[in-house]
Parts: sequence; C-alpha cells; structure tokens
Amino acid sequence: MAETGVGFEKLLEELATTFGEVGRRVVFGDPRFEEGPFHREADLLRGEALRYFTRLFAAGLTAEVEFHNPDYPNLTSFLTPWLNWGYPNPDGRYHWTMLSGEHTYRVWGNRGTHRLLDIEVWEGDLSNMNLCSPIGGYRHIYGGKTDLDIADDGSFEVILSREAHSGNWVPLPEQTGHIYIREWFYDLATEQPGSYFIERVGATYPPPAPVAADYDAAYRRLIDFLRSQPDFLQRGINMHYDAPEDTVAFPPNLLTMDSGREVAFRNQVYARGTFECEPDEAIIMEVEPPKAQYWLFVLMSNFWEHYDRRGRQISINGSEAVLDSDGKFRAVISHTDPGVPNWLDTYGHVQGLVGGRYNWTETVPEPTLKRVKVAELFDHLPADTARITHEERQAVLRSRLINARRIGIDA
Repeated sequence: MAETGVGFEKLLEELATTFGEVGRRVVFGDPRFEEGPFHREADLLRGEALRYFTRLFAAGLTAEVEFHNPDYPNLTSFLTPWLNWGYPNPDGRYHWTMLSGEHTYRVWGNRGTHRLLDIEVWEGDLSNMNLCSPIGGYRHIYGGKTDLDIADDGSFEVILSREAHSGNWVPLPEQTGHIYIREWFYDLATEQPGSYFIERVGATYPPPAPVAADYDAAYRRLIDFLRSQPDFLQRGINMHYDAPEDTVAFPPNLLTMDSGREVAFRNQVYARGTFECEPDEAIIMEVEPPKAQYWLFVLMSNFWEHYDRRGRQISINGSEAVLDSDGKFRAVISHTDPGVPNWLDTYGHVQGLVGGRYNWTETVPEPTLKRVKVAELFDHLPADTARITHEERQAVLRSRLINARRIGIDA
C-alpha cells in the first residue's frame, strides 16, 4: 500500500513554522539594533541577519540531511565564504562528517604544506550543542610542533574507534559523534592544501538506499538544529560585547554550555572585542605578538561571520603581519586604505566584532584599541611605520584573491 504522505505534510508545516519563528527572532529580535551605531545601520544589519539565518539553514541542511550518514561518511566542506557562521578562520578550510561509536573508521591522506593541520573528534550531534564536546585528536604544524605521526612525504593514517589501536588513534564516543579536519594557511602564495579521505572499516557497496524513516529523522534533526543553534552561537557573540571598549580580550573558552561543557578548538584561545569607527576615524590595534604556532586577527559581523575576504583585507595572520621596529604588531582598522601594510578593512561598517586566535601559544597578550582621526593617524604611529602605495595595495589584494581560489578557501 502506498504511503499517504500525511506524516510529511505535518513535518513540512513544522519545518516552515520553525523557519519563520526562528528567522524572525534572528532578524528582528536583537534590541541592540534599535540604539547607537546599530540603529544607524539597522537595515544593513537586518539584511546581514537574514543572510546569517539562511546560512545557518544551509549548514543545518548540510549537517543533518545531506551528510548525516555515519555508516558511509563523506567529508564535506563545512565552513566556506557562503557557509560562513560560527567564528570561522578566513584563512582556513574545514572538512566535516558524522561518526558513530558502533563503527571503526580509517582517515588518511596527505597533509600538504599549509601551516596547521588538525584532526579532531567530537561527541554529539550539531542538532543539540549542549551534548557536544571535543574528545581528542591530533595537530601538526608544518615545520613546527606536532603530535601526529606523519611520513616524510606528508602521508598519514588515523584510526577512529572505541577500542585502542597502535599508531595514530582517536577514541570515538559511545554513540553519535563527528569529525573536523581543519587546514589553516599562513603564506597563501606558497603553501599547498592537503587531501583527506574517510571510510568505515568493513563497508560494502553500494550503500543502502534511504527509506522514508530516514528522511523523517533527517528533517526532525534539521528542525532541532534551527531551534538550538542561534541561541548557542549568541552566547559566544555576546562575549565580544563584554570586553572592555579599548581592549581585545582572550577569555579561556570559546563558550561554555549549560551542561558545563566547554566548546573550543583544543589548545587555542579566541579573541573577543568590538570596534566602533566612523568614516573619518581609524582604530590602532597594538599588541606584542604571541609566542604561538599560529595567530590571526580578523574583523567580523555581529553574527560571528568574518567579513568577505575576497578582494579585501579583513584579516592578518602571523605570516602576513608586518612588525614595527619595537617588535610590536600594530594594525589600523579603517574604512579606507590608511597606507600601512597592516590594514583591517571595516567592510563599510561603523561597528562590528574583532576576533582572533592564538594556537598552541605560550603567551596570551591582549591587544589595545585606540580610536583616532584618520587625518591624525600617523601622529599616533611610530615614525618608522612601514608604508604601502596604492599600487602595492592592489597587488596585495589581487594576490590574496587569486591564492584563496588556488588553495580552495573561497569555494
């Protein structure tokens, strides 16, 4: 007897209702949009909020519907310029898939020559972040610190299972889990991306075709994802507004859930700050560089999305940074090119978030922020501050654009 489809009619209604209710809360529910610099940009921010919400929907569709098969996992690009959510690294590629503690998996590939490779297993499903937390993994700094056993040609293999294995091994949770493979770049012009694969040990092909119950479960997970993720992410966003106005703080965790579980990339601290900058102003960010294996600062929207990096300089990493003669890193946040190498482009916003990360770091220096008039900028910078011409800036931006495409971080 053919199915009537009544169950899916109710499911569609629930999905549509959830989409509308959560979307309205994200787009119109922030009282900050009604005051100060937020109010002046309210229409722009609501447009960005709508884009952010639909990006979350796309992320949920990816995680809960399209790539939610721990029996036959496939690594997918999970954070990209268009899947831009959750405080991503603009100089990174993220690969992700679902896992199950009932299976054993083999992860293998070649790490390329990019600065940082991290393989990390988490417990839980993204539809309920209160039950998600990191379990363990490996990290490899090209030419630097590592805890991953890797061959001279860059090839590697990692086993994921409940039972311990010799060599590179990461334990799995008892039930549901997922894996992140992160590639972070320093010198975009020279570094090469890696290639990564995963398979369930003992898998046979072809995989079973989905049945109606699979779709029912998938879209119920998507509904849970939409209901939970905005509030979860807002916890971390709010921490930026808790930082002192003239400081970029580095609290110990990305955020902590009601369950007490800490949510963060292992061995990493995250920057929390805000900027407010009029078109005729500039903000000087000053800090002693951290003693870190990887560091970066970035400007972001009010929704934990980095600004569009394509053809713009919205971030500076430790390889790109030009240090002053006193050894300090100074960047200028402004609407137009200030004529110094370390420019952070506001992307047309008078306010936004300042982010950053120190990975495997021995020190955690906190930057200061000083707001000045653009016309007086060089009165507040060291006399020997490096300069950059318009032609040189165009070459830098073009190079960043082309190399981002070459290594696949803009796809």
